[in-house]
Amino acid sequence: MAAILNYHRCHGKNCRGGHAQDTFTSKPEEQKKGWKKCDCFIVANGSLGKVAKRKTTKQRDWAQAEAVMAPFIEANSWEIEAVPVAPQPLAEPQAEGADVKKKGLMTDAVAAFLADHRKYDSAFGTIRNHEIRLDLALEFCQRKGIVQVDQWTRELVQEFLDMREVSLATRKDYQDKHAAFLNWCMGNGWRTERDNPAKFKVAIRNVATSRLKKNRQKYDFSNEELTRMFTAALEKYDLFCKSRSGEIVPTTACHARRFFGKDVADFMAVKLLTGMRISNVAKFHIRQLKDDNQVHIRTIKGDVPVYTAVPPELGDIMRERAKRFGPYIFGEHRTNQIGVVTACWRNRLNFLWELCGPWERKPTPHRLRHTFARIVLDAGKSAREVGILLGNTEAVVNEYYSAFGKARQEKLAEEMRGAFAGVPNHFTRTPGKVQPIRTKTA
Repeated sequence: MAAILNYHRCHGKNCRGGHAQDTFTSKPEEQKKGWKKCDCFIVANGSLGKVAKRKTTKQRDWAQAEAVMAPFIEANSWEIEAVPVAPQPLAEPQAEGADVKKKGLMTDAVAAFLADHRKYDSAFGTIRNHEIRLDLALEFCQRKGIVQVDQWTRELVQEFLDMREVSLATRKDYQDKHAAFLNWCMGNGWRTERDNPAKFKVAIRNVATSRLKKNRQKYDFSNEELTRMFTAALEKYDLFCKSRSGEIVPTTACHARRFFGKDVADFMAVKLLTGMRISNVAKFHIRQLKDDNQVHIRTIKGDVPVYTAVPPELGDIMRERAKRFGPYIFGEHRTNQIGVVTACWRNRLNFLWELCGPWERKPTPHRLRHTFARIVLDAGKSAREVGILLGNTEAVVNEYYSAFGKARQEKLAEEMRGAFAGVPNHFTRTPGKVQPIRTKTA
């Protein structure tokens, strides 16, 4: 009866797959979904000639490891000269197109990387984010003559990051995304180089660092700007949306009906008076509105709902929209991709802002959320209460919205001046006030 040996991969200290040192994995384990590949050596263990032993094959591929141990099994002994077998740097791909993968072509690696994300149901925004950045990388490769993934060096990565003039935070995001792509290439056989050229620390000047970290105050819309926006939505939006033939611009790929200025005004009002993000407003369901005009804006730990109250007039508008358009008061969506849904509403808002410009600061949908924070703070609510409504911590509210409490601080200062007006002291000279007792001097 032929001897049977067991094969396991023994992970070392610098395992490329991130597996713990001195741990063992079998071939079936590595065939599971989500397994991170590495190039650690495979060892064989079992009994040959009634002698139990473990022996390294110095191979990374399971088939090559079995080929190395075949003469030992045939001789049923550990004491024979090993037949030399050329070690493989990585397991040979068995899928169709293996020759392409051996070459490590940049274009094919990008396509495989994105296909892998779609296979494992990555979020639409994540895939779209990678697509945008990898399109820029392919454009850079075409200009620099980069064909293979192995051609990326640290100098080329730095040149790629310098290709566009972006903020420090955006540059760091580009670097992290490129490092993730190259990590995937190293783990899936598209890159044979063992280092990741996109992983390096960027030396940032102290002034730039301070500007990036400390200048974090958010900008809201003033009452004058809000008036201008709502007026333009009701009076100008429909007129400027008409084409030359006099017909309203057709529907988008996201919604099944046309939208008018009144729809945009209602959308802004809900976002302004609830503080919700644009994606939550676009998917707003009428069941979130209670009979007493409280709106369910989010849920915290322990399935505890958080509500905020809206004016009765806005509650009536939301109920009327539900009667006309269904439970989703801003329309049923043809797609489940939230990025597409929000993009449609961003385009409508951007068109509105073009009508009522110019602007001192660039208007964005999120500034309506900042305006909600300003209104609540001016109403005398604490940073902790505002944090609960926004889904932020008290420290975050103090950091980002401290400038919004100026009206509240001025009101408090004025009240404090009046509170101490009649208190006896030694410096008040107003008639009728208690004067300090003076001591006689010698």
